[in-house]
Amino acid sequence: MAGDREVVRVSAPGKLLLLGEHAVVYGCPVVAAALSDLRIKAEITRIHVPAGVETSIEFSCKDIKSTRDKQPLRRTYATSELKNVVDGLEDEVHYVPAPSQEVMTRIEGVLDGETPEDAKAMRAPLFLCCALLRSSGYLSGSKGGLYVEVETCGLPIGAGLGSSAAMSVALSGAFAELSGSPRKDELDFINEYAFGAEVILHGSPSGADNTVSCFGGTLLFQKHPEPSFDRIQCPLNKFRFLLVNTCVPRSTREQVANVRKRYEADREKVLKQFDTIQQLVEKFVTLSERKVLSEEVLGQEIEHNQQILCDLGVGHPQIDEVARICKQFNGATKLTGAGGGGCTISLLPRGLSNEDLAKLITRLEAKGYQCFASSIGGPGLIRA
Repeated sequence: MAGDREVVRVSAPGKLLLLGEHAVVYGCPVVAAALSDLRIKAEITRIHVPAGVETSIEFSCKDIKSTRDKQPLRRTYATSELKNVVDGLEDEVHYVPAPSQEVMTRIEGVLDGETPEDAKAMRAPLFLCCALLRSSGYLSGSKGGLYVEVETCGLPIGAGLGSSAAMSVALSGAFAELSGSPRKDELDFINEYAFGAEVILHGSPSGADNTVSCFGGTLLFQKHPEPSFDRIQCPLNKFRFLLVNTCVPRSTREQVANVRKRYEADREKVLKQFDTIQQLVEKFVTLSERKVLSEEVLGQEIEHNQQILCDLGVGHPQIDEVARICKQFNGATKLTGAGGGGCTISLLPRGLSNEDLAKLITRLEAKGYQCFASSIGGPGLIRA
């Protein structure tokens, strides 16, 4: 039984937006896919504690630096302190689809004395721990203590590739397995709690990032009139992609506001641009489901979408430079996410030799860019 295991290990992937960003804000669909090889791993180890010794749960976040001492963030909490968070709040309504104010007030009490940055980093992990273990015996200390370790496996943090959602899904999956209660529709259950953690982190998330990370594959997401997801039968893993982080800081809110200004200044023109993006998305879905999507057509769609995004004002000279360098190797490039910096995705020829790929990466890294090779559209949450 999962609840009796000494160690639980799971991992969840990041995500990218392949086609349709920004237009999705105005009701158009967007194609999102799992970054199969760039993941967040969560590992929980059960610690046996002698009778009479107070039990605790220790968190270690290797890739997040504490603002208190600039060391990897590590925090230890007495299980009695965490049990106080959920006492009298056993009903699921306090945790999903979003944490209740009472739960969050109690978590804030646990975090009292933390710097704002460290408190922000620990809110979601504490929520998932308390919510998913509330009926398991771990918070009462009867099953010993826990050591919870979170680390990135290639997925850059804060680069617009869904690292926070991957962390939420990985921790939700690990704590759900540790709790040991068999459930029908386990992934749906895990995704619900991961979304609750995303609410803590982002306020009003779409749910796209955690859903892609949890279920994997390629999804068609539409935000309006109501958020909806449809799985696309698309073998993206047969294509060759290169992710590049320009390392240019960007603000999603700022880029969305820039597009809004253009929309308000010339609504007819911008709606035509969104309509063209929607046509690109619909063509992608149709060809994918007919299993006739070719490398040539996908490359054309990527470049066409990028041109429209540039016309909408969310490009950046560094994104253009990445595109020029990749084009020398017959790659097709577009930004992924909000734009204005951040990351790009390049479709590379399947026939590109390993030697030429190494040359391409060397040129990009010489400009200060970070390169990540990953298959796309693969598995979501898995046991690691």
